[in-house]
Amino acid sequence: MKSPKVKGIGEVVTEYGAKVMKIFKKGLLQRSLFDFYGDVKANAIRVKESSSVPQTPVDNDGGVVYVKNSDGKLYYKSNEVSEIELSASDANTQNTTTLSFVDSSNDILLRNTTGGAGSGTDDIKFVAGSNVTLTHTDADNITIASTDTNTTYSIQDGELSKNNFTDADHTKLNGIEASADVTDATNVTAAGALMDSELTDLAGVKGVTISTLQVKPSEGAFANGDKTKLDSIAANATADQTNVTGSSGSCTGNAATATALATARAINGVNFDGSAPITITAAGSTLSDTVTVAKGGTGRTSLADNSLLTGNGTSGIIAESNLTYDGTNLTMTSDAIAAPDLIIQSTVSHPTAGNLIFNKFRDDDTPPDGMTVGLIQWNSEDDANNTQIYAQVIGSAEETGSGTEGGKLQLKIATHDGELKDGIVIEDGNAEDEIDVTIGQGTSSLTTIAGNLDVTGNIDLPGIVRSGISAIKILPSDFIPDDVGRPAQIDDVASNKRFLKSHSTAKLYASIDIPLGFKATAVDVFGSGTSAMSVHVMSITSGSIAATVGNGNIGTTFNFSGTPVNGSSTNYLLIELAQASTEQVFGGAVTIAKI
Repeated sequence: MKSPKVKGIGEVVTEYGAKVMKIFKKGLLQRSLFDFYGDVKANAIRVKESSSVPQTPVDNDGGVVYVKNSDGKLYYKSNEVSEIELSASDANTQNTTTLSFVDSSNDILLRNTTGGAGSGTDDIKFVAGSNVTLTHTDADNITIASTDTNTTYSIQDGELSKNNFTDADHTKLNGIEASADVTDATNVTAAGALMDSELTDLAGVKGVTISTLQVKPSEGAFANGDKTKLDSIAANATADQTNVTGSSGSCTGNAATATALATARAINGVNFDGSAPITITAAGSTLSDTVTVAKGGTGRTSLADNSLLTGNGTSGIIAESNLTYDGTNLTMTSDAIAAPDLIIQSTVSHPTAGNLIFNKFRDDDTPPDGMTVGLIQWNSEDDANNTQIYAQVIGSAEETGSGTEGGKLQLKIATHDGELKDGIVIEDGNAEDEIDVTIGQGTSSLTTIAGNLDVTGNIDLPGIVRSGISAIKILPSDFIPDDVGRPAQIDDVASNKRFLKSHSTAKLYASIDIPLGFKATAVDVFGSGTSAMSVHVMSITSGSIAATVGNGNIGTTFNFSGTPVNGSSTNYLLIELAQASTEQVFGGAVTIAKI
């Protein structure tokens, strides 16, 4: 060991004289460190496990090798290289390839199986064709066998000779009987022909000339007996004969002994032979003409489904297409303005009139309480073409107990969001002849009575009563003087004037209550001068001024500048006047409005 440098401690030198490592102290702790000159070869290097990652050396100071005690793995890092693991190993260091045969149905797969880092399989598939069999007996041989199942030679058009035998020729041959004989009696008979042996007058048939044959009469065949009838008719006989040889009388009219027609004849679909009267019913009638109204008919051959029928004088009945009944609903339709109208008209000279009656009688005779008896409804649509119910009047049986029956009538309307709510409800009360009425819906509902409201009983008003007033008067008697010890007085010196004045310049105060549901917006005080005026908000629970609304002058309207004072259960306005001596006060007003 030797130490040629000041900072070094020593050097490690091999027995051959090669320097391999320098030992020196460095850093604040002056710990011994090692610096390798070149490659280091050893059977093993032992690195102590570290509980924390060492700091990264600065640039040009190399790197650090360390073992983490958390996983026991070897790591390296430097200023240029972030932490990497040196103890990782690749188990797949070699690749191996194996060829094998794998059966797949009637096919064969030649499979190349690769191991190691690039492990996987790669197949070459041998596909067996029609009537082909593939087999392998070992890893080196594949047997391919083929079976020819087409043992019949098929002749196609144009393949025999110059005179081709076609499909059409084959079809003709198939239609010819084996060992066919044109003289065979069976075949001739089947064809509708006659053998010579079947004709008794063969020569006569062969001697017939078709053009000389008599044409068949158009009225029908000439039957046996017709010639006899003709032979018995006198020559030049006419159709108006009145007497016939052998007849007992005239042949004109009915036969003297006839009781029925030899052949019955149908009259309007009913057979009549003259032996008895017949009846023709409408159901069995075969009349095709329209029966007019004058003849007791409808004047129509068909009527529209579900249409109600209306008269039209002597013309045909009208099936009203706009007035229909389908067994459930009676519908009137019109495209005219302000139509259709349902009119119930009575002309009787009596105080009574027509009625619109809703009957509700259940088949089970057990009507429940609250059962709807009748309903009138108004339907229309909104601007999105949705069907909307806008109003209803519902009559119902609120109480169905025998002896305690009570009714209920509801007037409903759509309330701003399309929902139906009660506007007026009239219903049975809790005692005989008592009727309860509910008007409006919700605490924000507004009920307007244009005229007078005459109440004979009590009025129960749980909410706030807000009249239509817009101001509260301030009378001279509402003012009181401050604590100077001298009262305010009514001056009556002049015969035609009365006004309030205080002693000297003593202040006057007026306390004004703001009604619930209202707000105060301005104050006016009238007098002979223009002295200062202040408006305060006070509370009945405290003597302190809660807020000062502002200052004004007598004789000028003092507005609250957009900050009105809402009435409450505890607040009120205090009006303070600082009038001059002998200044007159006549009264005033507080302007209010509904909240």
